[in-house]
Amino acid sequence: MLVDSHVHFAEFEPGEIPALLERAASAGVRGFVAVGGDERANRACLDLCTRYPAMVAAVGYDRGQDPDRVDLVLLREQLKDPACAAVGEIGLDYHYGLMQKQPQRRMFDCMLGLAWESRLPVVVHSREAEGDTLAALQSFSARYLEEHRLPGVLHCFTGSPAFMEKLVEMGFMISFSGIVTFPGAEGVRNVAAAVSGESLLLETDAPRLAPRPVRGKRNEPAFLRYVARALAAIRYCSAAEIAGITTHNAVRLFGRRLGEEP
Repeated sequence: MLVDSHVHFAEFEPGEIPALLERAASAGVRGFVAVGGDERANRACLDLCTRYPAMVAAVGYDRGQDPDRVDLVLLREQLKDPACAAVGEIGLDYHYGLMQKQPQRRMFDCMLGLAWESRLPVVVHSREAEGDTLAALQSFSARYLEEHRLPGVLHCFTGSPAFMEKLVEMGFMISFSGIVTFPGAEGVRNVAAAVSGESLLLETDAPRLAPRPVRGKRNEPAFLRYVARALAAIRYCSAAEIAGITTHNAVRLFGRRLGEEP
């Protein structure tokens, strides 16, 4: 069994979801984290969880939104939903410049505060913002570790080895997507080979980042098997071992519901 720890189901048409999940099940993918990031996606993820028992939700407000305009009262209520397993997707992305750096930091800090209030882990995005990401997560993760809680995951990892090592020290898991199969991603593969097994997760980030050999197609959870096979080759083990390790880790982070066969 595989768990796709990061799927943007809200970016698919609702009528497509049953067929997506059937194809995923045929490929051995039977657990899913439906990831939000704005009000519409958050609602969609929680709604899907009421219909599909092998799914949990991550809800929150992501970068690029105005921290003074989001509905925090609504989000606090959504975080109480039994299907809500994490706060996410949240984080920082400076790839397109630093003009929105301060609003992104304010939003990130706000979401980390709500996660701590709810005692939920976080699903973090970070691109070209390693220093600020670590600075924001330092005290947050320390409080989680004091309570013997896992603080979260850095999803779709593309950072440096030093970044990975600092995150693991803080208790974070590291999730790899189809990027590990891309020809120019040797650095990501090196990190994927080095990260400890107890910190390893898999994801598709669907509908983006389809792995080889289906590059160019719209990504979907069924394609997670290609990420698992790539990681097995990188780490000199079997795909079954990768499946066992990453499913165990997903259940540890997001809850037992993911480990239950539908």
